[in-house]
Amino acid sequence: MERALSLFLIGALAFPWAVRAQNAPTAGPVRWGVMAGGENVTGSFKDAFKPGIVFGGEVQFPLHMNRLALRADVMYHWIGEYAYVCIEQGCIDQGAHSHLVTGSLDLIARLNDPSTRWSPYAILGAAVNITGNSDEAIVSYKPKGNGLQGGVGFEVRPWKTTVFVEVRYMAVSPGGVVPVTIGMRF
Repeated sequence: MERALSLFLIGALAFPWAVRAQNAPTAGPVRWGVMAGGENVTGSFKDAFKPGIVFGGEVQFPLHMNRLALRADVMYHWIGEYAYVCIEQGCIDQGAHSHLVTGSLDLIARLNDPSTRWSPYAILGAAVNITGNSDEAIVSYKPKGNGLQGGVGFEVRPWKTTVFVEVRYMAVSPGGVVPVTIGMRF
């Protein structure tokens, strides 16, 4: 009996659109979106890296509690490196950069109901991190392959499309990245 109940609960969480009370309102459609923005670095990365750019895509699955959603996203981080070559005329920045790809699974908790025009929200989740080529500076820091993340955002729904702005802290031990993104969810 306990095993059957456990399987039922896992199924209800994994497939929120499949299990619904007879008169309960629907949780809403699955939404997808795109985002882009800038980012900064923290921790041990601060002395070796400059601010960079980030872009990505997401899929958001509504849960039965109207203010909660489960979101999966993939982001590409292009992070500048402090890489100078000094010659007799002075030092020149080589314009080198490191790559980082993150895939994350997050819980989104909204302050307002999704049917309202606007809502602040909180993000809490975990990410898998993949670094770039072996000749990039980020590889020398031996970053962990996974990490936790959290942040806040604000979404506005002027039409059927949702526009959002968010800031997150993503742990990529021994440092971290702080992307600030703007995006649209369809």
